[in-house]
Amino acid sequence: MLFRVSLCLLMGSMALAQTAKPASPMAKSTTGTTASSTQKKAAPAVTASDPAVITIQGLCSSSERSAAASKSAPCKTTITRSEFEKMVNAVRPDMPPAQRKQFAEGYAKALVMAHDAHEKGLDRGPTFEEMMKLMRIQIASQEYAKSMHDKAAQISDKDLQDYYDKNATNYRQADLERIYIPKTKQLTSKDNANPDELKKQRDASEAEMKKEAEALHTRAVAGEDFVKLQTDAFDAAGMKVQSPSTKLTNVREGNFPPEQRVIFSLKPNDVSDVLTNQSGYFIYKLDAKNTVPLSQVKEEIRNTLSSQRFQDAMQTAQGSTQLSYDEEYFKALGPNITGGNVPSSMKPVAETHQ
Repeated sequence: MLFRVSLCLLMGSMALAQTAKPASPMAKSTTGTTASSTQKKAAPAVTASDPAVITIQGLCSSSERSAAASKSAPCKTTITRSEFEKMVNAVRPDMPPAQRKQFAEGYAKALVMAHDAHEKGLDRGPTFEEMMKLMRIQIASQEYAKSMHDKAAQISDKDLQDYYDKNATNYRQADLERIYIPKTKQLTSKDNANPDELKKQRDASEAEMKKEAEALHTRAVAGEDFVKLQTDAFDAAGMKVQSPSTKLTNVREGNFPPEQRVIFSLKPNDVSDVLTNQSGYFIYKLDAKNTVPLSQVKEEIRNTLSSQRFQDAMQTAQGSTQLSYDEEYFKALGPNITGGNVPSSMKPVAETHQ
């Protein structure tokens, strides 16, 4: 909860920024100092080339407010374009324009609250220091994960070619026709039928549909239209829904279960044997096949390799350590300890870089 509050204050509506990191307030007040006395570094002056993109009227420290009043000057805090863009780049460099406005609104509101918290002394003390220590650990782990992610994304053309060659079967595709035959008929028995009787009916329907699949296969090999055969298959099963399309276009071998990939070894116009799985029987006819060229799957392969390398790097990093926990301690805390949600910022950093 502590992290969630902190990030909500700093990020406002930027929950969409998956790798968001807290940004340090850098607001310049009218007196030339920052809005919070905890920020001692002077901010850039507002100039024609670096104008203010956020202006908060009335935000300044008590001493600054008094000084401004004595000079009859307005009390305000400004964030220049360079300051704002520096924060955006730290959070998410590719932040869309609409989200930048949302971020500015959220940041301005958080800055006002942070200023009031400082005035009340809420940013000092052991609790605050503990929160900051945890935030530092989390940000450091996020930066590490980001560096591993960036490194994993460095995929060469040779890497792409090697992966493509090694996994050539994944990029074979075909235009197919398919007949699906349900494994059992649609039973019409009453709900209170005897269980033994229901089993007999199921066994009988399975045998009948297996025989139907073999008959349909014979007709398919003889050249009958697959649309007609599919309709007959559903009629035989007593299915009252519309039969599915028989056409499959540009389907990848890798998208099929291993036991059905034999269909990609067929020649054009060949009909497969009857293939079986838990849901029923399948008969395929191969119309055409080809291989997807590397140029069309480069980004797909790049993403696959990057993800694999990132996961391997994170596992290697974690593999150099051993974790153990005092299970008795956690058990003693009671069964409701896992009832709430784990703060998102304390989840494993690998989950934020998918």
